[in-house]
Amino acid sequence: DDASQQAPSAWDSLKEGCYQLPVPRADVLFLSTWEEVMACQEQVLQPGQAVGIDMEWRPSFSTIEAKPRVSVVQLAIWGRVFLLDMFRLLQQGEQEVQASLCGFFQSLLGNPAILKLGKWVPW
Repeated sequence: DDASQQAPSAWDSLKEGCYQLPVPRADVLFLSTWEEVMACQEQVLQPGQAVGIDMEWRPSFSTIEAKPRVSVVQLAIWGRVFLLDMFRLLQQGEQEVQASLCGFFQSLLGNPAILKLGKWVPW
């Protein structure tokens, strides 16, 4: 049977209730400069692209502290994962960099030709 001899697809690898994409470590990129983000956006902002999005925050257990800021933004496309170090990117302090970063996220989230994937977690 031809179907039984085919290599398993990413959709066949269900682990802990989630589908796992086989991404080599070399294709998981940690971005901490605007130049690195610009290279990422060329790959992510493609019409028809499917982009997995997740974010991580520094935990805050105080009601006195200001709202916690996103620490890491994870963007995944087929075969590549980008981890954006938001703390480092926003620390660069240049208004042009911050405005460009904002523009990147607006382009990604506002483009109906790009499929955005994520998981909503009810609190």
